Amino acid sequence: MLDFKLCRSLEAYIRKHYIEEEKLLFRECCFMTKPEEDTEEPAVTENACSDIWPEFIPQPDKHTFSNKLFRLIEKKGLDDVEVYKKANIDRKLFSKLRKNDYHPSKKTVIALALALQLNLDEATDLLRYAEYALSPNDKADVIISFCFTKPVYDIFTVNELLYKYAGTSL
Repeated sequence: MLDFKLCRSLEAYIRKHYIEEEKLLFRECCFMTKPEEDTEEPAVTENACSDIWPEFIPQPDKHTFSNKLFRLIEKKGLDDVEVYKKANIDRKLFSKLRKNDYHPSKKTVIALALALQLNLDEATDLLRYAEYALSPNDKADVIISFCFTKPVYDIFTVNELLYKYAGTSL
């Protein structure tokens, strides 16, 4: 059973941080302009921004997701069994994570971040190593952000919140 205060806190967090797709599209349209015929300024378009965009996205260092994950496990002083049980993932899947060429799903990365009890910045960093991000226009991602912020690390509580407010689970 979910705690009433936790649910109210999550509802307030969703109201503050969730951006519906229509609003997100409106924001994007506001930044796209056409040059007027008598001005020489170029239009600000997605292609024009692509030249400078990589400078604003922090890039992971040369380590792989696998290396990053196992460094975090070691740093937190946890053992592998404890992590995959807390993440509620299969031992076989966890052993695949040791391989540098295995690409986990976003849900698996989130479950592992919860098991490691990472804060939002650390979880975002781990997701980036797996080439994922949390989006403000995905209600499930906003709920996940809330869980890292609050902190709510129990995978079953997180799944209850996801199911109740977004109709999904990890």
